[in-house]
Amino acid sequence: MTANIKFCKRTCEACEECCSVVAVAELKKPYHTRCGHQTGKGCAIYGNHPVECRDYRCAWLQGILPEEMRPDKIGILIDAEGGADWIVIQECHHNALDTAVGRGLINEFLGLAENLRCGVRIEPYGAHMRVSPNGDQVPGLYKEIAPKVYLYVGQDERGVSPAPPRQQTRSVGTNRNDLCPCGSGKKYKHCCFRRADVL
Repeated sequence: MTANIKFCKRTCEACEECCSVVAVAELKKPYHTRCGHQTGKGCAIYGNHPVECRDYRCAWLQGILPEEMRPDKIGILIDAEGGADWIVIQECHHNALDTAVGRGLINEFLGLAENLRCGVRIEPYGAHMRVSPNGDQVPGLYKEIAPKVYLYVGQDERGVSPAPPRQQTRSVGTNRNDLCPCGSGKKYKHCCFRRADVL
């Protein structure tokens, strides 16, 4: 897949997108959550940071993308560590994939999908958050939107987005169905209202 791409040695410089976007099991850091060790000028525990972090190299860092496409500048992180298996396009900021740069990158990498064993995965910002309340590494669901191109939709195995449970809200007061002002948590009609009738 990348046989004709010239790799170059780069450093992250001021970019910290992978520190915010990628989940790190060793730190118990979920997807799309700022790492507690980020300083805005690099990693506070650099040198002692986890192996997962040390070994991670995005497509820009590998030299696959041009200089001006650094993840923090375009809001998109391309994970090409899957070799001939897969490429992941992760949106770091809301709507970054809808920009001209984002659409161009998607088209470029989608052209490689047929040559990859597992294809190209697109992960919009926040899709992981819809899988579990903690936004952790629960797999969720990929939906095939083109041959070997998968969109992470962050839904359950039935393909249905879980609806948040609705809690009935009642005001505190002295109407029959209000919460009782005594603080019992019961409706007024099942609590102090009955006692008022007895008196």
